[in-house]
Amino acid sequence: MRVFPTIALTGLCAQLACGGGETSQTGAATVVSSPPDTSHNGAEPAAANGPCSEAPDEIRPGATCLLGVRGKVRGEDDLAPSAPVALSLCGDGICVPGAVASDGSFDVLVGRHVRVSQFAVHIDGRPAFADVFVRLSPDATGEVVLTAAATLVALPNAGPLLPDSAVTAPRSFYSGGVSLELPANARLAFDLVDYDASARAFRAAASHARSVDGGFLQVHAFGPFGARSTAPMVVTVPLASPLPPGHVLSAWTLEDDVTTASAGKYAREGQAVVLADGLHARAEIGRLTYLALSEEP
Repeated sequence: MRVFPTIALTGLCAQLACGGGETSQTGAATVVSSPPDTSHNGAEPAAANGPCSEAPDEIRPGATCLLGVRGKVRGEDDLAPSAPVALSLCGDGICVPGAVASDGSFDVLVGRHVRVSQFAVHIDGRPAFADVFVRLSPDATGEVVLTAAATLVALPNAGPLLPDSAVTAPRSFYSGGVSLELPANARLAFDLVDYDASARAFRAAASHARSVDGGFLQVHAFGPFGARSTAPMVVTVPLASPLPPGHVLSAWTLEDDVTTASAGKYAREGQAVVLADGLHARAEIGRLTYLALSEEP
């Protein structure tokens, strides 16, 4: 779910803050500005008591002092992003915008007590990249440095336009060797920024890095990221390696609702079945984020 800011901010939250999915604002997060920190930018402290000096009744049970989060963003070519990306730290009903430098390094200033297990760094690179979520370790505290770079998956520059109204008959769309089938009467819900015609292009790309990182057989990224359908969509993907026809795999999609603690985690959608050619598998999914395939447990 993408969330709308209530105050003007730079970076991600200056337009639409945090997450992907439907346009509903139910349970929307509050966008907050990061407290100034003299160790980072030479600004004056926001309060005399400094960071993490909230009144006791403002600190939620289980919250710890999180000063900030630093890390790097890379493409699958291990280079800095070739297109602008926006970044924020979201969870527990709030989003804090961060800054991404030209070399891909990023910095989010927090300076407050938070329940760290609820938070994930959200990197929004649309339309050039699929969104990325990096969850924080539950025991993180103080100044957190993410040692592993967050990997962006580049999406094709263009693709067939997805409809912004219900389809009256089944329709198919193709990108990156992947086919997407919408059943009759299905309607897609996009983020508001993706209702623009140029942003509704169906785009798909395989990701070797995310397959390795997640321990999956293969992973495909999709755009427009976070689009959801009122009826299951059928997606057919080329297999990284041939498998016997009829072989059954587990199909997983990435959770992208930053108002929950599930953002950045994979949820099992069901099964994917290898087709007669042994080179493709078909699965039903409800959202366009990432599709991951694994062997059945």
